[in-house]
Amino acid sequence: MNNIKHYILIRFYCIDMMEREKLFNIDLLNNGVNVFKKYALKSLENQNNKNFEIILLIHDEIDKDIKPINDLYEIKSNIKLHIIRFNELRKFMLDNINGYDYLITSRMDHDDLIYNGAVEEIQSKCNNSIPFYYNGYDKLITMVNNDYLNTFKFYPNYNGEGAINIFQSVILNLNYTKQIKYNIFSLSHTKGKPQLISWYNDNNYEFKDEYFNINHLEDSCIYVKHEFNHSSYQHSSLNENWHRTNIKIDKHKEWFIERFGNFID
Repeated sequence: MNNIKHYILIRFYCIDMMEREKLFNIDLLNNGVNVFKKYALKSLENQNNKNFEIILLIHDEIDKDIKPINDLYEIKSNIKLHIIRFNELRKFMLDNINGYDYLITSRMDHDDLIYNGAVEEIQSKCNNSIPFYYNGYDKLITMVNNDYLNTFKFYPNYNGEGAINIFQSVILNLNYTKQIKYNIFSLSHTKGKPQLISWYNDNNYEFKDEYFNINHLEDSCIYVKHEFNHSSYQHSSLNENWHRTNIKIDKHKEWFIERFGNFID
């Protein structure tokens, strides 16, 4: 068994993803706590492989003493949970990788859902001969208005150079480098491949196409489309049809719960 440290990085309004007056809105943050517990946390607790830790990334300027942040500290889970400011991330990881062969960083938002084999899948890709490895998904589901009966196939397309943000992952082989600047937040979701190639070039390693993987697994993740989704603030031109197909998901409630966790009220 490979010696793996795996952090799943949850963006909890950690960067300026929307207008700043909304970013620091207490009602928005309170709602975000509830959304995290309902979606991302339920999905992660539903993973077949629980050899990972969650890092909730909060904005550098958010007061840690406000109620929404205190509520995050009060969350009880069988998964270890850290709450860290965005500017503290690299130091935190650097301080916690001693004795490990691989550092995996996966990213998602607090309102995302991933299928129950996602952690198991990325950890199976650790390979002593590969310095850096990337995995992303491009066959997803979008859910409108928090309704699992209102879900559609969702196919974001970045011309083979990237994938949607949901559970993008990078494996850093610590036998090649311990530079924590090489993590999933160092890659754009739209131009990840050329950036990964530059990592190889910077370290004089040979890049191979198989080191950058777009996983075509159907129904791998759920992009939740709702009022508080940051994309609706950051990209006002987006509407509920963004990347959405006309192919409706016809699955029973139990299928959703088994695959993604019990996020259904």
